[in-house]
Amino acid sequence: MTCGEQRRKTSRNLLPANAGAAGAGQASKDEAALLFGVVRVREGKPRRYGTPVRRAPDGAIELAPTEDADGLDERRAAIGLPSVKQFLESLKPPTDGQ
Repeated sequence: MTCGEQRRKTSRNLLPANAGAAGAGQASKDEAALLFGVVRVREGKPRRYGTPVRRAPDGAIELAPTEDADGLDERRAAIGLPSVKQFLESLKPPTDGQ
């Protein structure tokens, strides 16, 4: 088994425990969504919760391919995450005067 295959397997195996801990308030929901997104990317699948994000060629932060983009905010809300708009705004660096 290659190192990459082992990382995929390990990450996939951690998902249930991570999701359970997040549901019990023992882990961050956004970190659980991030791990889920990383696993899906490694499996060649689109993200489900819009995390992680990527940089566009012009340097802007954007969502990477995400399944069912129209239902994204609803899925995020169901697990206690902010809307995509709020999430992306939180990633922007502060401007002068803030």
